[in-house]
Amino acid sequence: MIPNNTLKNVYLNRTAAFLPNAPVGNDAIEAVLGMAGELPSRVRRMILRSNGIQTRHYAIDPDNRRATHTNAELAAEAVRRLFAQGIKPEDITSLSCATSYPDQTMPGHGVMVHGLLDMPSCEVLSMAGVCAAGMAAMKHAYNAVRTGEHAHAVAAASENASAVMRGEVFQHETDHKKLENASPEIGFEKDFLRWMLSDGAGAAYLSDRPNSDGLSLKIRWIELLSYANEMPPCMYAGAEFRDGVFEGWKHADPEYSRRHSLMAVKQDVKLLNENIVRYTVEKPLAQIAAKHGIRADEIDWFLPHYSSGFFRDRLSDGLKNIGFEIPQEKWFTNLYTKGNTGSASLITHLLTGASLDDCVGRGTGLDDTALAHKKALMKQAIQRAGLPAHADVTEILSEFGGFEIAMMTGALLAGAERGMVLLADGFIATSALLAAHRIAPAIADYCIFSHCSAEAGHRAQIRFLGGNPLLDIGMRLGEGTGAMVAFPIVRAAVAFLNEMASFASAGVSKHIR
Repeated sequence: MIPNNTLKNVYLNRTAAFLPNAPVGNDAIEAVLGMAGELPSRVRRMILRSNGIQTRHYAIDPDNRRATHTNAELAAEAVRRLFAQGIKPEDITSLSCATSYPDQTMPGHGVMVHGLLDMPSCEVLSMAGVCAAGMAAMKHAYNAVRTGEHAHAVAAASENASAVMRGEVFQHETDHKKLENASPEIGFEKDFLRWMLSDGAGAAYLSDRPNSDGLSLKIRWIELLSYANEMPPCMYAGAEFRDGVFEGWKHADPEYSRRHSLMAVKQDVKLLNENIVRYTVEKPLAQIAAKHGIRADEIDWFLPHYSSGFFRDRLSDGLKNIGFEIPQEKWFTNLYTKGNTGSASLITHLLTGASLDDCVGRGTGLDDTALAHKKALMKQAIQRAGLPAHADVTEILSEFGGFEIAMMTGALLAGAERGMVLLADGFIATSALLAAHRIAPAIADYCIFSHCSAEAGHRAQIRFLGGNPLLDIGMRLGEGTGAMVAFPIVRAAVAFLNEMASFASAGVSKHIR
């Protein structure tokens, strides 16, 4: 072990990025990627509205749909842009390259990148790890310089997601469904990611000395934590869960692999939604903060990693839960975001005719200034959309509903179709009920309204639907808490109806003697 007094300082001196081709707007994505099963995606617009991303880059020629770059070529282009800033290739003795999905299983991704670069022989490592892959490469570069083994190191991260998101990737799966007279649509866990992921690469130059001129950032530590001992895979490719067993492509029947698009990237959305904040914010940050003695008020800039605007507020709540709240004006992100209560407000306004002011509330606790700003943004959104006075409910959901509201709408309709009792929750859930009611008004007969939320628009929703909430106690917690508090009352009522003895069964006389 090298004594601590021999460890070197490590400086981040240069960064570079490469994004292939011109940016692609949301309306053009499906034309570039191609349709899966020759049918437009039914979830595309809803997912795009929810994640808030406006443009993406793809390593695909939009005119002929041919690939323009491999994954290794993307990374090499980013490294070349470091060299264009004056970094000498001959000075780099350690190159670590990260990706989630390399061009091939062998040789390693790193050596393929090195083979494309005009630089001498050097140490090369290939790293993986989905969202953490890039930081894993960065940590190796940091350790290489920190120990004094290397004076100069480069870390690169790249993804060529479009290569496994093209419509052609799912051809065998959709063709097989057609043969079985099934709808030729791919599973949500695959289609979801087609509207999330894109292509690009970044590279960073680390050294044991700062720049002679210009900015240098001293890296004090890099921490990486895995919770694979506690959680199953959430995002994966080249594998599938079958009968509760995680089975890799090596052990799968080739025909089965083709029919189920085994090599496509998949996301367990339910697992993600239930655990992402706990396992990417609360647990690791609490541990790291305690280890290094850092406080939230010491943070000048915070670069949170989240793939969708849907998670921004939940991430903020996670910071509050561990007593490490960082004001959002210190956050840096390149994602445009929109709050989910804002979505519910717009849906309520359009489906009930209630004024927008009566539908927009404080969400998780906005002050008066922030509330006024939120209302102004909602009005801008209505004007921008330009929907007709009696717009179709699918148009409204596509324009303003996140995929979670659309899925709740479908779930409510399916439940009513099966004769189930529907326990309506708060503002966001009831906005989905409004959409379902527009499609099938009789759904109101299947509903029990658990409570009346303190969120402004919820009372307007209940009034429109003719509901009579079981509770009106000023709740505005979210997370389905209203329904959970009301559920014991519903169970008790069912028990009274089914189990309480009648006068006749109890042998009670109706006559007074």
